[in-house]
Amino acid sequence: MASDGVEAISLFAQKKYDLVLLDILLPKIDGYGVCELIRKQSQIPIVMLTALDSEAD
Repeated sequence: MASDGVEAISLFAQKKYDLVLLDILLPKIDGYGVCELIRKQSQIPIVMLTALDSEAD
């Protein structure tokens, strides 16, 4: 579990995971940025969670 996007990227680099549950509204680097960085390294499944409520989000 990470408290912000920077920590999430750091943790992802340290261990192998089967699935990532990712909040879009993370501080420092948002979930979109974290997802983009993870996708450059892996095709791991990512489930995006959000409190945003518009269809565009």
